Amino acid sequence: MHEFRAVLHPEFEELFDDWNFGIPFKTGARFILNECEYEFYREGRGHEFEIFVIRYYSENDDLDNAKKHIRDSINLLSFLLWLPLGTNYSVEHFLLVSKPALKLEETRTKKEIKIAYVEHEISNSNNDKKHLLHDVTSMASVAIRLIYMSEVLFDDAYMNMYKIVERISWYYFKENKRGYKEVLIQNENLIEKFLKHFTKDAMNIVYSDSKMRELCKEIRSTLLKKVEEESFPKIMFMLEKLNISADPNIIHECLKLRNSIAHGNDVRVTETGKEFSYIFRLMREVVSKYFFGKSYAQISCVSVHKRG
Repeated sequence: MHEFRAVLHPEFEELFDDWNFGIPFKTGARFILNECEYEFYREGRGHEFEIFVIRYYSENDDLDNAKKHIRDSINLLSFLLWLPLGTNYSVEHFLLVSKPALKLEETRTKKEIKIAYVEHEISNSNNDKKHLLHDVTSMASVAIRLIYMSEVLFDDAYMNMYKIVERISWYYFKENKRGYKEVLIQNENLIEKFLKHFTKDAMNIVYSDSKMRELCKEIRSTLLKKVEEESFPKIMFMLEKLNISADPNIIHECLKLRNSIAHGNDVRVTETGKEFSYIFRLMREVVSKYFFGKSYAQISCVSVHKRG
């Protein structure tokens, strides 16, 4: 049995001089996340000396795979805590006779129960969904760090958060494309009903049944092509199916800001700006609902703290 161990020191003091928050766990807390076993320790009463001891066990000695498991786990924990945990660690390799048992508390805190639920959901996900989760939480960890570092980096943080929503929506539509096409076909009578009234009342044209079916098919194909090629309808489709409330007009404003930043335009993105605050909330809800079936508030371990 191979043990890969990392000791993580959160890098809050490296991000800013004045900070008054830390890891919201009691010292001695233990949990498992992404198959990695965690133990948390705090020296003294403040947040200056906090560490996670992280262990990943494997039957083989693949160090690169172990590093990825630990890195993915830290990124996910960063998302759940909404804190920039950083990369201040190295991974050591130990050869063991057998894997020691992790002693979890019989009475777990609410945060530990939430993490256990997240771990359960990950273990029941297929590999493609796991890869997507690790990709988007890696992007989220970058956004978190940028938000905490400086307001001048909010445009980069915004882009990361928007891209997470966009990427999950593309994956979600790919999963549900067949069902979407079937719904369009099943509801073609609605298109036909509208067209008959519109062409007759507004255009004074009455089409034959065969021509009307042809027009309906063209419109259905156009609608499907739009959804396949553009991100906005995919996002709205995903939000509706995941039961996440969203204003399409604000989503459109978020898309315009994303395009403006991507094109290198001089824009000022602020933490209190409409688009930033909206995509900030939306991204966390999309990740939580899609991967874990719950709202962010139901799975997060966030404590009230200032950004910096």
